[in-house]
Amino acid sequence: MKLSLHPPKIRLLATAFVLFVLSSSSLYAVEEAPKLKQIVEISDVEKVADSVDTSVTKGPPDEYGRTTPRSSTLGLARALDEMDFETAVHYLDLRNLPFTMDEADGPDLARKLLIVADRSMIVDYEAISDDPDGHTDDGLPSYRDRITTVKTSEGLVDIL
Repeated sequence: MKLSLHPPKIRLLATAFVLFVLSSSSLYAVEEAPKLKQIVEISDVEKVADSVDTSVTKGPPDEYGRTTPRSSTLGLARALDEMDFETAVHYLDLRNLPFTMDEADGPDLARKLLIVADRSMIVDYEAISDDPDGHTDDGLPSYRDRITTVKTSEGLVDIL
């Protein structure tokens, strides 16, 4: 069965991920680093994970360790890499889904995000803020950080 994501679905997934990162930028973190795309060598990802300073509490602790945009992204990447879509849902902000969807669709959205990630996402983990407040000089609201940009048939879509 061939899966395809049309630009509106890609935008929906991008929006869900963006909303998650925005809402989690000062709430969440993970110390271990997975790869999100095969292009990124596991040693590079582990190097980034090792650079996460665990001796300093960066934000309120939670069971998923989501305290910074970087650690939240690494946690999502690990869950997706392990195809653990139930856990991946905890890294997504699903509050603004279309009326035709609800949070029960989260695991399927996470699976679709993995498809997009495997096909067209390259994430520079070191460029993602390791500060609970995220990047403050990027022109985005304080609760949002850009993770990467994906090229679609309708143009570039920021994954926030």
